[in-house]
Amino acid sequence: MSWLVGNVAVVVAVAMPTPALAASLGRPQPLVAVAAASATVAVASGPTAGLQPVDQARLVDTRDRGAPLAPSTPLEVPVAGRAGVPSTGVLAAALNLTVTGAVGEGFLSVAPCGVAASTSTINFRAGLDVANLAVVGLGPAGSVCVTSSVPAHVVVDVSGWFGASGAGFTPLVPSRLLDTRTVAGGAPVP
Repeated sequence: MSWLVGNVAVVVAVAMPTPALAASLGRPQPLVAVAAASATVAVASGPTAGLQPVDQARLVDTRDRGAPLAPSTPLEVPVAGRAGVPSTGVLAAALNLTVTGAVGEGFLSVAPCGVAASTSTINFRAGLDVANLAVVGLGPAGSVCVTSSVPAHVVVDVSGWFGASGAGFTPLVPSRLLDTRTVAGGAPVP
């Protein structure tokens, strides 16, 4: 979950702030944007059912190359075959995503390469480092694609994977379940 003043992007877990926390952040009624989980996790048996943890490892840090992500330009991040993730039989990965050095307010989307992202994974503001854990399906080549709405540096770490066999992961098409910024018909919340 990524928490910012005025924004909450939820990918896998939902946690509502307490009134005291919301008030301390200067917003008495928290703004919450809830996106459908990109995965559902179920208890299953088998050699690759459920989350297979790995020692957290860095897959990419755009600061190493000097240039931030360009807006709306996907960055392909190979996952399968790296950092303890097998090269075959992997359906999804548990990724920790961090945005740093953003030049303005924006959002980061992560999806299997070849699939257009329809929801944000992280909402951020300029000058703040924001992280979020997401379970993301892998594209046919074993990669995810990361896209930012504004120039920003991105760090992607892997902490586990879900195998293609077993019932431990069922991918869903991400969709917005609730956006408290609007009411039915798209009108702003008073």
